[in-house]
Amino acid sequence: MVKNLQDYLKTGRDPAYLKNGDTITEELARELICAGDEDGCLDGEFEITQGRIVEDIIGGEGVYETIWRESPDHPWTYVGLCKAGMDKNLAPIHAKMAYVCSKYRAKNEVEMQQHIMDAMEACRAVHERGDIPVAPHLYWPRFLDEGNPEDRDYGLQAGMEALKRCDQMVVIIRQEGPEDEWISQGMQAEITAAAKMGIEPQFIYIGKEKR
Repeated sequence: MVKNLQDYLKTGRDPAYLKNGDTITEELARELICAGDEDGCLDGEFEITQGRIVEDIIGGEGVYETIWRESPDHPWTYVGLCKAGMDKNLAPIHAKMAYVCSKYRAKNEVEMQQHIMDAMEACRAVHERGDIPVAPHLYWPRFLDEGNPEDRDYGLQAGMEALKRCDQMVVIIRQEGPEDEWISQGMQAEITAAAKMGIEPQFIYIGKEKR
């Protein structure tokens, strides 16, 4: 769905209407960037285009409305509030929620630590693109007992509730061991649930398959 100026104005210019990665119309792009100066404000040579007004101060530096497009033949994409010359959204209000789906259960402590590192790296990647990572299996084990059936069932159901509030899903698949073990039952349940919600998973493959 392409977001447009008319709907944006209906929200009272609510910043939360616009999210990192949204496709927007040329009219809305001009509203965000031009600030009344229509002449050539979207005709720059660079892929990234920013407004001239400081919209907020984040980390001690001014941030600007930022959009980009691959070429004049492509539509504009909203990025968010970024530092001058940068294309990383720094404003959580413009971030999408990305559910991180990866293995947690392991055969030993070494494997467990690898699973935790995989999830942490995925969260870092989501953050670096300006979105908010949601990885319940990274922090719920701090207060839920994986070995307790009641806690485990609660965690799985709560994970599904968290998924409902997300816009995206990132699936981490470590290509080690038999291929039919790359995706756990819990992961498959989350992937299936995401598909039913209209969320298309993004698969990231890491490691090397053992032969």
